[in-house]
Amino acid sequence: MALLAGPPALADEVPTRIAPIEDPTGCALERFHRALADPERQGPVRVVHIGDSHVAGDYMTGDVRRRLQARFGIGGPGLTLPGRPWPAHRHTELRFGTTGPWKTIRMNRAEPEDGILGLTGVAQVSEHPGGVLWAESASGLPGAVATHLEVAYVKQPGGGRLAIWIDGRRDTSFSTDSETPQVAYWEAGVTEGAHRVEIRHVAGGPVRVLGVLFERDAGLVYDSLGTNGARLANLDRTHPATFATDLARRAPALVVLAFGTNEMDDEEVPPGDIGAAAIETLHRVRTAAGRASCLVVSPPDRGCEEENGWKTCPRIPLLVDAFRSAALRAGCAFWDQQAAMGGDGSIAAWAQETPPLAARDRVHLTVAGYRLLSEAFATALLQSHDAWLARQTSR
Repeated sequence: MALLAGPPALADEVPTRIAPIEDPTGCALERFHRALADPERQGPVRVVHIGDSHVAGDYMTGDVRRRLQARFGIGGPGLTLPGRPWPAHRHTELRFGTTGPWKTIRMNRAEPEDGILGLTGVAQVSEHPGGVLWAESASGLPGAVATHLEVAYVKQPGGGRLAIWIDGRRDTSFSTDSETPQVAYWEAGVTEGAHRVEIRHVAGGPVRVLGVLFERDAGLVYDSLGTNGARLANLDRTHPATFATDLARRAPALVVLAFGTNEMDDEEVPPGDIGAAAIETLHRVRTAAGRASCLVVSPPDRGCEEENGWKTCPRIPLLVDAFRSAALRAGCAFWDQQAAMGGDGSIAAWAQETPPLAARDRVHLTVAGYRLLSEAFATALLQSHDAWLARQTSR
């Protein structure tokens, strides 16, 4: 029997417009819907949501996770980063910490020469023994439980030694030395419940850690993999074979790609060119994900300050259209976040709400704003699934 989450609290407000999932072919989310409806499915249904800072805080995605798990069962917190890759790193169901001088490298800034960053788009590197990364289930949250733990790391020439501790006890240690750089995985089955994983650099040369996984063997798992400042094109800077291997290993039923906010700053690049390049990236992701469904999420509204107040930045509607076109041409579904917020001018209006729904920068949202948008997104996904079920019944 699936472990169920408690019903999520509803937002006090609703977005001013309804934004359904756009899927003209009716097939872009087929794999996802079939996985959710399969009574004989073995293992969890996985969603991998990759994006920028709107995803990195897990405010929206965390609430979407809870809403979907309330219907389809808890599959655990999913894949994320251990430790503190940046000060604001958070996850709805997990807590994190770091000891020692770990260095964070990410796909949109410094990157390793071999490009191996894994699905997270981020790696944490320790040059000298003594450092510790940890992640643990948040106390008392029903969605924080797991039966399977995993750590992704890099084996590399001269690599040092890692030790893994589970719930305060040393589980194993191993060398990360290898003739060629490659991703490797430590994994362990555990009793269902809350757990703590510590990754310790105990000896030798440098080590590189890519992610930690908390997962159950049933229900729905929703990975939230956001990188501050990232663009969709940054995925092309990661090692292609490694990215493909990692994504195939997750075996997602659905891949969600949510970018566009930072592309707004690339004023020298026409939105049409960004959309054309996005098609190639989406094809790469779809190939790596096998038969997984694909869903592209547009950037939310973003404000630019003018003489008569805050207005929607002129590039935002153009980028929304560019990502919509790229998604549909690549065989993905599309969801318009800006439309869900109310369209042009919505970020300025949200910032004036009491309490505010948008941050002062008119780029990010407040916790209340992300919660509101998560309701719209989860509702759109569930409506799409219910419509699919109705079509199956009528056949």
